Amino acid sequence: MKLSKNDDIKLNIDSLTSEGSGIGRFDGFAVFVRGVVPGDEVVAHIIKCSKNYAIGVVKDIIKPSKFRIESDCPVSSKCGGCSFRNVSYDEELRYKKGRVQDALERIGKLDIEVEEIIGADKCSHYRNKAQYPVSICDGELFAGFYAYKSHRIICNDDCALQPKEFKAGLEAFRIWAEKANVTSYDENTGKGLLRLCWLELLFVRWGSSFFALGQILFFSFWWTQALFAVSRMLLARQWLLESDLRWVSTPLFCSV
Repeated sequence: MKLSKNDDIKLNIDSLTSEGSGIGRFDGFAVFVRGVVPGDEVVAHIIKCSKNYAIGVVKDIIKPSKFRIESDCPVSSKCGGCSFRNVSYDEELRYKKGRVQDALERIGKLDIEVEEIIGADKCSHYRNKAQYPVSICDGELFAGFYAYKSHRIICNDDCALQPKEFKAGLEAFRIWAEKANVTSYDENTGKGLLRLCWLELLFVRWGSSFFALGQILFFSFWWTQALFAVSRMLLARQWLLESDLRWVSTPLFCSV
C-alpha cells in the first residue's frame, strides 16, 4: 500500500530521532511522529508524505509503551522545548547512551564502548536560565516558548525545567511591560520593540556563603544581545578585580 497524505495507519514505534520524534515503519517506509514513545502502538494520521519518508500525528494510542509516563507539564505536547516529558527517565538515559554509541561507531568509525550514563539527582527545575519569546496583544503580555518548528508562542510561565523563581520574574516583567506601554516585535511587519525576555539565576560565593542573584533582561534585536555580552564580560572582569571574592560562578553568553 502506498502512503498518501491524510491516510490513517497503524504504527509500532521502535526508535526516536535526535529531536525526540518517534520512528515507525509502514511496509518498510519510515514514518516520523512526535509525542510517542518507543514501544507505543498507535494510529497515526499522515500530514506529509515525501518520496523517502512521511510525517504523521498521533490520532489514537492503541497500546501504550511500558516506558510511557504521564507528562508533568500541561503544555509539553504543544511546546517545542521538551521531547522526553512522557518518557521514563531510565529509558531517556538508555536512548541518549545509544545515540552517543551510534555516533561513535557509525560516524566516527571508532570501536569504543560507551559507559552507563550517571543520571541526575534532579530532573525538574534544574536549569538556571531561559529565553522566553514574548508577544503583547491589547496591552497584555504573553510569554512562553515556541511551538515545535514554528514561531507561534505557547504560553508557559511555570516551566517544569526552569527555577520556580522565574514565574515571579516573568510576572515582574509583565507588570513593567504593561505600565511602560511597550510594543512587541511583529515578524510580519518588522515593527515593534520586544522580542524576548531572558531570565537567569546566578549563584555567587562570598567566603563560605552562597547567594542566589536573579536578573531580567529583554532584547529586541540580535545586536542588543551581542552588545550586552561584551559589556557583561567587561563589567565582570572589573568587578572581580576590585572584589575579594574567593570564588564566583556566572555564565557569560552571547546569543546571536
